[in-house]
Amino acid sequence: SRETFTEFLLAVAIFLMSGIGAYLIRIAPRREEEAWETYMYFGLILLLLSAIVLAAVFAYKSGLLQVGRIRR
Repeated sequence: SRETFTEFLLAVAIFLMSGIGAYLIRIAPRREEEAWETYMYFGLILLLLSAIVLAAVFAYKSGLLQVGRIRR
């Protein structure tokens, strides 16, 4: 139940990535029509990826996800 330094760095990177994704979505309407879709898609991909990674880390830490363990 303790957080390691690696988990801390992963959480910081994920929150930065989600912040960048949210920023891209926020500024997308101010761009030209051709660039608008690119900004929106890239921001959405960053947000979804960060949510999936955070959910996986939480599930692993809470015991819902067991990676690399053999059950007998």
